Amino acid sequence: MMKTIIVVASARNGSSKYVAEKIKGELAYENVEIIQLSDYKIEYCTGCLECDETHECYIEDGMTKLLEKVKASDTLVFITPARYSLLSGDGKVFIDRLNPTAVSGDIENKKFIAVAIGQTQKGDELDSVKLAVKSLVNFAENAGLSVIGEYAIYNCYGKDDIKQNEDVGRVCEEIVSIIQNVEND
Repeated sequence: MMKTIIVVASARNGSSKYVAEKIKGELAYENVEIIQLSDYKIEYCTGCLECDETHECYIEDGMTKLLEKVKASDTLVFITPARYSLLSGDGKVFIDRLNPTAVSGDIENKKFIAVAIGQTQKGDELDSVKLAVKSLVNFAENAGLSVIGEYAIYNCYGKDDIKQNEDVGRVCEEIVSIIQNVEND
């Protein structure tokens, strides 16, 4: 049975968590886990590059457990709020700490779905939400992950905007369908 991890890179229990729970609730199998990064103490990467040789990080913190979960997964769904056209700080620290998998190839070819949620409107000149998705895709491609979905969810500023957002249901259905198709292949 496939293992799917949904990474929520928001410190709040807001829009990102809402989308994660909706996806998990619609999946037909039970091997799905939501990881809210703010529930783990994750230190900053020190850039020592020792992990390039050992494939392990010397920092003992919440990331030790998360690395094992990521390695054991088949599909990663990464959901982040858009912050200045980038992913959240929690998300960036998590990605930095995935470095032990870079040389080892432990996450290569895993399936990856990028989701960014922001307050801007679709079609805005800057389109910071789409740029946040692009930063996730850039990471995934550099890490050797297989990107199977890219989604930007707009117009989510207020606390409950996500619940009235017309795109959320469609996006979640598409993500569930993609994951189920991967499982059936």
